[in-house]
Amino acid sequence: MLLNAQLNPLHAGLQWRALRWPSDRPVAMLFLVAAAVFLCADARTAPFTLWDESRNIVNALEMRRTGFSLVTTYGFEPDLWNTKPPLLIWLMMGSVALFGPAEWALRLPSLVSSLGTLALLLWFTRRVTGSLATALFAGAMLLLSPASLPDTRRTPPITTRC
Repeated sequence: MLLNAQLNPLHAGLQWRALRWPSDRPVAMLFLVAAAVFLCADARTAPFTLWDESRNIVNALEMRRTGFSLVTTYGFEPDLWNTKPPLLIWLMMGSVALFGPAEWALRLPSLVSSLGTLALLLWFTRRVTGSLATALFAGAMLLLSPASLPDTRRTPPITTRC
């Protein structure tokens, strides 16, 4: 009986690469910690932006006050303007329940979601290419991208990718 590795040399390479991943974890964790420090290092607290961010915050605070719901509210009435899935609102509500209605608590779910996306990118790139350097380069490109950097410090729905 032939093994999968004998039938497909590419499959054997993926197995071999996967075995090295645990030794790369400290480097990847250090990169994620450095990314979190980079994202949180700005001493200034940016004001809440109008429209999406402020509306999401109102949705989360109202939901925290009235209880969990599948329907977001604005002015304690169903919000028909913000019709995106409420995952970010639920995460913000939970963060406010744990830490209180502070600015950092309202923005914490966006930061955690961004770091999770970065960790997933590191894992996927390392798994596909077999190179930790390539994975770190891809992570640095995402981290420094002008398209994603501002969203990690605010609360738009794009940060949870929903």
